[in-house]
Amino acid sequence: MTACIAIDVEKSPVGFLMVHETGSKKPGETLGCLLAGLRLAYGDRLVAQNDDHHAVLSGIARPVRVYEVYWADLPFGESVKSTSPE
Repeated sequence: MTACIAIDVEKSPVGFLMVHETGSKKPGETLGCLLAGLRLAYGDRLVAQNDDHHAVLSGIARPVRVYEVYWADLPFGESVKSTSPE
């Protein structure tokens, strides 16, 4: 017999992975834009604790952990010449 673990789905955190291209973004810039939009939608209910690469959101239906990552991590100011190996 397999034992089942009871999980309170309504209280379990949700993970949100935000993956985007390189471009000329500063760390945390895209995350900041997402948080600004969520603050418009949720107002004072939304509590965000964040740094440049992740945020923990509470005050809404379920806690949410948001992580910002790049598919190609380049320093600010460099341009991408190609995404294929040479």
